[in-house]
Amino acid sequence: MDENNTPPSNEPTPTPEPETPPTPPAPEPAPAATSAYPRDVPAGKGPVPWSSAPDPSIPSDQKMHALLCWVLSLFASFIAPLVFLLISKDKPFVYHHAAQCLSLAIVTTVIAIICIVTCVGMVLLPFLSLAVLAVVIMGAIAANAGSHFDPPLTGKISKSLFKA
Repeated sequence: MDENNTPPSNEPTPTPEPETPPTPPAPEPAPAATSAYPRDVPAGKGPVPWSSAPDPSIPSDQKMHALLCWVLSLFASFIAPLVFLLISKDKPFVYHHAAQCLSLAIVTTVIAIICIVTCVGMVLLPFLSLAVLAVVIMGAIAANAGSHFDPPLTGKISKSLFKA
């Protein structure tokens, strides 16, 4: 017994709980893209130069059609992009890539004819072929990623000819 004549208790004395620091608020999610064609994204932010940021809302079948358009243009020049351009009026992503690929094929054909006619052009023709191959590979990569691709020389031509 203690001095006040109270019996000792077997209960442990409560310990104060440590104070927890306040948790910071959760970051707000980024707003989702509302358009099927991200025109507000500047070129150069995608997987390759002259491409836009990838758009996750594009279906995989449209990505595959755009990729096929670029790859088949290596073998069928302007026929493959023309076919994809005609059958994809209701698919803006495929239409855009087909228009870009077709304008590249047309401009390349014209430049190749000029190179063949001129004597100096025979030396430049292999370099033109390598440049076109590089642009086609970049277009295929951008199409597979879901990005819009605007090649530097033919991008404006395609927009004026095909309204893509």
